[in-house]
Amino acid sequence: MKLVLLGGGGHCGSCADVIRSAGMHIVGVLDPEAGSAPPGTSWLGDDSWLDGAQAQGLDFLVTVGQIGVSPVRRKLFEMLRSGGHRLATIFSAHAVVSGSAQIGAGTVIMHRAVVNNDARVGENCIVNTGAIVDHGCVVGAHCHISTGAILNGEVRVGSGTMIGSGAVVLQGVSIGSDVTIGAGAVVTHDIDSPGLWVGMPARRRS
Repeated sequence: MKLVLLGGGGHCGSCADVIRSAGMHIVGVLDPEAGSAPPGTSWLGDDSWLDGAQAQGLDFLVTVGQIGVSPVRRKLFEMLRSGGHRLATIFSAHAVVSGSAQIGAGTVIMHRAVVNNDARVGENCIVNTGAIVDHGCVVGAHCHISTGAILNGEVRVGSGTMIGSGAVVLQGVSIGSDVTIGAGAVVTHDIDSPGLWVGMPARRRS
């Protein structure tokens, strides 16, 4: 697989490392800023590069992160899809992904993450380093399961939601769309309202 990455910066560098671990070739990085490609990759230009013949026959991955820029990440994903470009799904060679799990287009599973049996992770998600998505979980599109976060069995997560680093969601709990669970929070009950939820147990921060 030959990949073009959309968005330079730190998350792009982490994705590039994951992609290389999986034995895939990175053609280069698209970003408005020249020189924004991480070490070991080439800057190809801005998004107008997609309109040229050189973009044909390649696969693409959005490598803009989620924190503070989730609308940009979603916009780039939708731009690629509407343009008919192929969206890659990437698993680190050091991740554990069950054969019965379903992973959506444009999603990246980072180093040492675990996606267990019968779990479903939607499109354009990040399952970050060391995160666990346990059996039967359902994660909507455009979500970020941050470093070391744990979704226990049968958890439901709506689209556009971020689960912060080290957060724990107890078995069977449902979290709605566009929710942010703060780092280290423990979610013991269903959450329907968007916004920031923090603490042990998680409570909405006004």
